[in-house]
Amino acid sequence: RIRWEAGPYDNTEDFFAFSPNFHKDLLIKTERLAKSIPKIPGWNFLGAKPRKKWATRKIFIKNKEYYFDNWRYRLVLFEGSELFDIDFFSFDDDIDEDIKLYLGVFLASSELGEKLFMKSVDRVDVKYRPKEGESSIDIKNLFDQIVELSGNI
Repeated sequence: RIRWEAGPYDNTEDFFAFSPNFHKDLLIKTERLAKSIPKIPGWNFLGAKPRKKWATRKIFIKNKEYYFDNWRYRLVLFEGSELFDIDFFSFDDDIDEDIKLYLGVFLASSELGEKLFMKSVDRVDVKYRPKEGESSIDIKNLFDQIVELSGNI
């Protein structure tokens, strides 16, 4: 059930992540695995996929590009809970119903990184747009707001 991902970590280094693939029971194993790798110059070994550092938030699936830069969100925190629900607003009425949840989970885990997503998010939903009078926040603020409200990082 463990997966992996590799890519640029910053301007000078790369990463190799052992992904628990959203299985919370595997996170401790993937983190141990990453810590067991000897230091290799230019590489960072991680126990979960890091946040994406993308210039343009987009993904290409089923011959279609989906752009997330204009998406907005609303967090819901229930009393006594440490987990957030995220309602995304896409403003794109052309998204197939069968892919909406995937896009929402992809966006949330990409913005937060896999570990923070697993520790802080309970449910993700994607809607077309907020109802009149409903507030929403620009997607670029999601990471900072979750870190501030949850204390997780």
